[in-house]
Amino acid sequence: MGTGKQLTRDEVRLRLKKEVATVILEAMDYGYTVLDRGHGVVVVCPCGSRDHGPVSTGSTPKDPGREAKRLRHLLQVSTCWDNPSA
Repeated sequence: MGTGKQLTRDEVRLRLKKEVATVILEAMDYGYTVLDRGHGVVVVCPCGSRDHGPVSTGSTPKDPGREAKRLRHLLQVSTCWDNPSA
């Protein structure tokens, strides 16, 4: 298991596939926190609501394009992606 350390934008770019990193970096622009989890990361919603659980992904998914779509969908439906002040 990873350290749980908060990752910087540069660390996200280095660790994740380009397609996945793009979605994670966009989430970071909204104030989301990205935590190290060994062979992947966990994205945590900035509002802290129990309804908005963390979303995780691996560092090297088999299909980065599909994983990026999955992440974007999960972040939009299970977090305050469209309403960052919620």
